[in-house]
Amino acid sequence: MSITKRVTYLSDGRELIYFDDADTTLPPDRPADTRPPQPRPALPTLRQDPLTGEWISIAAARQSRAFLPPAELDPLAPSTPEFATEIPAPGYDVAVFENKSPSFGPGLPDRRRDQDEARGELTAIGLGRQLPGYGR
Repeated sequence: MSITKRVTYLSDGRELIYFDDADTTLPPDRPADTRPPQPRPALPTLRQDPLTGEWISIAAARQSRAFLPPAELDPLAPSTPEFATEIPAPGYDVAVFENKSPSFGPGLPDRRRDQDEARGELTAIGLGRQLPGYGR
């Protein structure tokens, strides 16, 4: 059995991926996200613990994420005419979307460094050291 992958984007630029079964009766085109665009949260940072040398992800934007919303305001439920959510299409086999409040942020560093420089940047220990929290 083959699966069809259909990639689209939410109004804030995050990916929304539909995985459809081979025998699905769902249409290939799905409705667009009609919610107004919202800015993406700030890029998390990695901060180094100067005592242990460990790098820790600090994602302050996660503090404002939805927590136990009432059923009629559930952002993870399929959209209805009254309430638009993370999943604009009313029918799907499987829907996967990027986290709205991730521990690591989208994108890549502005410049590429050679591996030795990057490794040294991660292994040296010091006070106030931090790096952008790229990753997915």
